[in-house]
Amino acid sequence: MIKIIKESIKIKSEIVKKDPKESGLRKVLNFGHTIGHAVESLSWKTDKPLLHGEAVAIGMIAESNLARLCQPVLTSEVETRVAETIKEAIINAGLPTKVKDIKTEDIIKMILADKKNLSGKTNWSLPQRIGKVLVNVKVPDDLVIKAIKSIL
Repeated sequence: MIKIIKESIKIKSEIVKKDPKESGLRKVLNFGHTIGHAVESLSWKTDKPLLHGEAVAIGMIAESNLARLCQPVLTSEVETRVAETIKEAIINAGLPTKVKDIKTEDIIKMILADKKNLSGKTNWSLPQRIGKVLVNVKVPDDLVIKAIKSIL
C-alpha cells in the first residue's frame, strides 16, 4: 500500500506541476471530488462523519456510475467494467461505498455550489477507462440523480 501511495503522490505532483492553475490536465484529479465533497460536508451533520478520502471514494463510485450511465453503447470490455473495477478497488482498500442519512436533494444543492459549476452546469471529470478521465463533461440532471442514488 505504501508503494501505491508513493506512486499516486508522484503522479498527482507531476500533474499539478504541469497545470498549476487547473486549466486543463489537472481537472482529471477532480474525479470523485464533485460528489465526494458534497457527501463529506453533509456527513458532518450525521452521526457518521466521513474523512475526506472516504467521501472521495464514495464520490468515485457515484461518478464512475455516472460515466457508465452516460455511455450506453460501449466498445470494449474494459470500458464496460470500469465502474465495477473502481468499486472493487475501493472495497479492497477497506473504504466505504455507501453513505447513510443524506438526501439526494441535499447532495444536489452542494454540487450546485461546487467550484466546477459554471452557469448552473457542473463540469464533470468522468472515467472513460482505468487511467483515462474525460474532463468538462456535461451530464443531464436525471443521470446525476441516478448516480447519487447508487451510493445511498
